[in-house]
Amino acid sequence: MIKKLTILILIIQSSILFSKVNYESINQKYRYANSLYNDNKFLEANTVYKELLKDIKSRDLYYNLATSYKALGSNSYAILYFEKSLKINPFDFESIKSIKNINDSNNYNFICIIIYYTSITLLVLSLIILFFYRKLLVMTTISIIFLILSIFSYTLFNRNYVILLNNSSLYNGMSTRSDTVVNLKEGMKLKILEERRDWYYIKVNQYKGWINIENIEKI
Repeated sequence: MIKKLTILILIIQSSILFSKVNYESINQKYRYANSLYNDNKFLEANTVYKELLKDIKSRDLYYNLATSYKALGSNSYAILYFEKSLKINPFDFESIKSIKNINDSNNYNFICIIIYYTSITLLVLSLIILFFYRKLLVMTTISIIFLILSIFSYTLFNRNYVILLNNSSLYNGMSTRSDTVVNLKEGMKLKILEERRDWYYIKVNQYKGWINIENIEKI
């Protein structure tokens, strides 16, 4: 029994030590990437930031990677990673401002986000009241309403979107031989309606059509 316990303790200690080493290594690499960026070595910084994505996903990492792409003049990838930053923190106003500065976009759905967080807060409060005061019918009904609101608003602002990486065309069929619906500029944010093999059915403004996945990347 003692032998098994000793082995278990050694395994736990090794795991903690290994995690600590990894964490310190990641922090060190992150600081190094930031120093490269501050020295205007944007390409080198960009490479290190992308390596870090294999180990961690965070708002700051996405934001810094986006700014390095922006400094390199790759606006479509800059917008992509600013949008990924917003996925983690919907109230990341710096990313919103940066996207607007690049392509003058103003399609960020604040109303849905506010409704979502408000409904989640009210849902929690209603459940607490239900637990303590036992007003079953009224509070259960209110809780269900807030739950539906939170799910609906989350679905609206967290729909599948893609960023167009290159200038491309929207086609009325799943082939480049199909008729062109409209020509699109890189950096545009497009909503996915349907996915089939190597093609996405996209809506942008009043247009709908198919685009090949090689020209886009999901947020």
